[in-house]
Amino acid sequence: MPTLAAPHGTIAIEGLTFTVSQAPPAPVAAFIVNPASAVAGEVLTFADTSTGAPTSWSWDFGDGSGAAAQNVSHGVSRYRNVHRLS
Repeated sequence: MPTLAAPHGTIAIEGLTFTVSQAPPAPVAAFIVNPASAVAGEVLTFADTSTGAPTSWSWDFGDGSGAAAQNVSHGVSRYRNVHRLS
């Protein structure tokens, strides 16, 4: 079976028409957290700034809880190792 290669567009061969298109770019994960550091009792808000049109999210907060929403908030419930996100 012959293989066709084309950057993108329409190709017609012997009465058949093929449309070739580029695949969308792969998502690149990125987010903003506010505030950038917190202590027990404060709430962190995570805002998705990813590119490439992601369609699902999986947040794991490291304390047994997580979320599947695009943008989430999570309370800091106890002192753990200090992490600064940037």
